Amino acid sequence: MTVLRRFIAGARCPRCEALDTLALAERDGQRICECVDCGFSDAQDRAAGDATDPRNRGLGEPAAATGIIRIIDPRSD
Repeated sequence: MTVLRRFIAGARCPRCEALDTLALAERDGQRICECVDCGFSDAQDRAAGDATDPRNRGLGEPAAATGIIRIIDPRSD
Protein backbone atom coordinates (compact mmCIF):
# COMPACT_ATOMS: atom_id res chain seq x y z
CA MET A 1 0.00 0.00 0.00
CA THR A 2 1.32 3.43 -0.96
CA VAL A 3 1.18 6.14 1.69
CA LEU A 4 1.04 9.72 0.49
CA ARG A 5 3.18 12.04 2.62
CA ARG A 6 2.99 15.82 2.78
CA PHE A 7 6.12 17.44 4.12
CA ILE A 8 5.84 20.35 6.54
CA ALA A 9 8.11 23.16 5.36
CA GLY A 10 10.14 24.84 8.09
CA ALA A 11 9.19 22.34 10.83
CA ARG A 12 11.75 20.80 13.20
CA CYS A 13 11.54 17.26 14.52
CA PRO A 14 10.90 17.28 18.29
CA ARG A 15 13.33 14.38 18.82
CA CYS A 16 16.32 14.99 16.51
CA GLU A 17 15.58 18.68 15.75
CA ALA A 18 16.30 18.17 12.04
CA LEU A 19 14.77 20.84 9.81
CA ASP A 20 12.34 19.95 6.99
CA THR A 21 12.14 16.24 7.78
CA LEU A 22 8.59 16.03 9.20
CA ALA A 23 5.85 14.61 6.99
CA LEU A 24 2.11 14.13 7.50
CA ALA A 25 0.46 10.90 6.45
CA GLU A 26 -2.92 9.32 7.08
CA ARG A 27 -3.26 5.65 8.02
CA ASP A 28 -6.40 3.87 9.28
CA GLY A 29 -8.21 7.14 10.00
CA GLN A 30 -5.32 8.59 12.00
CA ARG A 31 -3.17 11.56 11.09
CA ILE A 32 0.47 10.64 11.62
CA CYS A 33 3.38 13.05 11.81
CA GLU A 34 6.71 11.31 11.25
CA CYS A 35 10.35 12.25 10.84
CA VAL A 36 12.02 10.65 7.84
CA ASP A 37 15.48 10.99 9.48
CA CYS A 38 15.12 9.53 12.98
CA GLY A 39 11.80 7.67 12.69
CA PHE A 40 9.94 9.77 15.28
CA SER A 41 6.19 9.24 14.94
CA ASP A 42 3.21 10.93 16.57
CA ALA A 43 -0.34 9.73 15.84
CA GLN A 44 -3.45 11.80 16.36
CA ASP A 45 -7.05 10.68 15.96
CA ARG A 46 -8.53 12.47 12.93
CA ALA A 47 -11.70 13.63 14.74
CA ALA A 48 -9.76 14.97 17.74
CA GLY A 49 -7.27 16.76 15.51
CA ASP A 50 -9.98 18.59 13.60
CA ALA A 51 -11.65 19.80 16.79
CA THR A 52 -8.46 21.26 18.23
CA ASP A 53 -7.17 22.75 14.99
CA PRO A 54 -7.26 26.57 15.47
CA ARG A 55 -8.22 27.02 11.81
CA ASN A 56 -11.48 25.13 12.42
CA ARG A 57 -12.99 27.32 15.12
CA GLY A 58 -16.75 27.55 15.06
CA LEU A 59 -18.41 30.75 13.94
CA GLY A 60 -20.31 30.95 17.22
CA GLU A 61 -17.17 31.40 19.33
CA PRO A 62 -16.60 34.94 20.61
CA ALA A 63 -13.55 36.84 19.51
CA ALA A 64 -10.79 37.52 22.02
CA ALA A 65 -11.66 41.21 22.24
CA THR A 66 -15.12 42.43 21.24
CA GLY A 67 -16.75 45.80 21.44
CA ILE A 68 -18.82 48.38 19.62
CA ILE A 69 -17.08 50.59 17.13
CA ARG A 70 -18.35 53.86 15.73
CA ILE A 71 -17.31 55.13 12.33
CA ILE A 72 -16.85 58.89 12.24
CA ASP A 73 -16.74 60.82 9.01
CA PRO A 74 -13.71 63.14 9.32
CA ARG A 75 -15.26 65.62 6.87
CA SER A 76 -18.24 66.39 9.08
CA ASP A 77 -18.11 68.36 12.33
